[in-house]
Parts: sequence; structure tokens; C-alpha cells
Amino acid sequence: MPRTSGSRKKKEIAKKIKKWLAEEGFQASKVQDTNTDFHFQIQNPNMSIIIDKRKIDCVTLVTYMGFPEIDQRMLSYLSKEGKKFFWNLEYALNQLNVMYNIHPSIEKVERIDITKIIYFDGLTKHTFFSSLFDIQRGMHCVNIQYQWLSEQGFQ
Repeated sequence: MPRTSGSRKKKEIAKKIKKWLAEEGFQASKVQDTNTDFHFQIQNPNMSIIIDKRKIDCVTLVTYMGFPEIDQRMLSYLSKEGKKFFWNLEYALNQLNVMYNIHPSIEKVERIDITKIIYFDGLTKHTFFSSLFDIQRGMHCVNIQYQWLSEQGFQ
């Protein structure tokens, strides 16, 4: 695909997504990012919508939850019982069909990213918002598991 038609397609997709967001009452603000062709940020849920320069035909939806430094330390010293936090979280996120990544590692958790990719050939308003809500439910799972772990005293 020539660069110009790919760029044109990405512009059309970005315009369509911004229109859908407005129709559903989401405020999308543009983010300056040299690694992307288009990068929008929305609130409630807090999420980035990205069309990456290095990818030809997809839009990526991503959100994350960062942990305070004191909780990062607590997460790194979890007992075997406390490690259920990660098992339960992994199980829940896999059920939602979202991708996730623990940064930088499970031994030193600073944040958890939740991502979903939609390829242009399958992009409809329905698939876009289904994916957005899957990610929102995924973040809710992270919050629930984190709350459970906090109530257990990070054991």
C-alpha cells in the first residue's frame, strides 16, 4: 500500500473514531506524540486511542494503572497466598479477551497496562465501543483485585 493511501486511510479512521466518541459523549483531546499518526486521550474511562506510525492498519486502545511506591514494594514481597492477586487478575483479564502487561516485571510491579487492538477491516462503531468497554472492565478487575489484596494487608 503506498504511503499516501495508508496515511489517508489512517486520517479517515481517526476522523471516524473522533466522530463516534463525540456522538457518545466522550471528549477526545489530541496528544502530541512523534511515534503515532494519531493519538487521542479520553477521560472516564481514562484511555489512549492510538494509530501507530509503525503499524499499517490497526488502532490500539490502552489504559494503565500505576501503583504508589509503597505498594510497589509490598507487591514485590507477596506471600504465596498473596500471589493469588496475579493469578486471579490474569484469569479475569484473559476472560475479557484483553492484552495486559505488568511493568517492568511481576517481581517489581510499577504499573499494569491493558490493551486491545482493532484492525481496520473489523472496525465498526460496535467493535470500537465493545473494545473500549472490555478495557474498562479489565481496569475494574485490576481495581477489584487490588482492593482485595489491600484488605488482606498485602500478605
